[in-house]
Amino acid sequence: MHALLRRIRSLLSREVLLYVLFGVLTTAVNYIVFVGLDLLFGEHTLLWEGTVTVLGWTRPLRLEFWVLSNIAAFVAAVAFAFATNRGIVFQAAVRTGDRRKDRAAYLRQAALFWGARLVSLGIEYGILFVLIDTLRIPDFYSKIASNVVVVVVNYFFSKFVVFARPRASAETTKAPEA
Repeated sequence: MHALLRRIRSLLSREVLLYVLFGVLTTAVNYIVFVGLDLLFGEHTLLWEGTVTVLGWTRPLRLEFWVLSNIAAFVAAVAFAFATNRGIVFQAAVRTGDRRKDRAAYLRQAALFWGARLVSLGIEYGILFVLIDTLRIPDFYSKIASNVVVVVVNYFFSKFVVFARPRASAETTKAPEA
């Protein structure tokens, strides 16, 4: 029983709780932009319809406005998420006193963060295309389903790639010789 309680406590660390809190707020930003644009321009507004041929395989394609709505929602949400993840959740703001090094660290984190989010955006679009265009599940419910997968993927990218703490080298952790 104690092992289970310790495991639950470790899962509910400050970092995870903050990630969930700011994840909810990031998701709110994403949904507000996505749904707002859908309401403004129409949920099933057609942008383009035609056929696409790739490697001899021809498929009819409908490009609806939700694709652009999702891009705008993505940009707004990622900008918010980067600021909160870097400064609050993972406390990864680098301040060495050397402006060049600090700027380089910031740009590295920003590039990794946006790159990781582009990968998860690809995952999200794959899920949305299947759910919306193939299975004809309503946009809003498809968005919820895709977000569950994307949140988990994004946490691992942020924790272990973007804001990973540098490991101590073997020389700094070696015990002094007697």
